[in-house]
Amino acid sequence: MFVDAATYGLNLWAERKKAVCAPVDGAAQIDPIGRRRSLLLLELVPPLFSVTTLLVVTALVSEEALGTLFPDAFGGGDPEEDPDALIMLLFSVANLVLDFINVFFFARAGYLFGFMGNGPSSSSLENPFSSP
Repeated sequence: MFVDAATYGLNLWAERKKAVCAPVDGAAQIDPIGRRRSLLLLELVPPLFSVTTLLVVTALVSEEALGTLFPDAFGGGDPEEDPDALIMLLFSVANLVLDFINVFFFARAGYLFGFMGNGPSSSSLENPFSSP
C-alpha cells in the first residue's frame, strides 16, 4: 500500500507541476521547446515509474506467495502469522479516502476521465503537443 500511495503522490506532484508550467499570456513564446520538453517529461516519467514500480512489487509479492502456497516447488519459508485485520482495514480506508480525494481534484481540474474537459481550469491550459 505504501507503493500505491507513493505512486499516487508522484502522479499528483506531476499534475501539479504541469499546471504550474501552463503558459500565462505570452510566456509560451519565451522557450516553447523547453516548455514542451518539460511537459512531455512530466507526462511520461511519473507514469513510467509508477508502472515499473508496481510491476516489480507484483513480481516480488507473487514470488513470495508462490513460495507460501507451494513450499516444496518454490522453497517456501517459515509459517507466517495471520495478518492484523485492524491494520489492513485502516490502510484500506486511508487508500480509499486518497482515491476519492484524487478523483475530486481531477474532476475539479477538468481531467476526470484523463481528457481535458470543461472544468474551471481547463480554459487556461493549452495542449502542449499541438502544433503552434
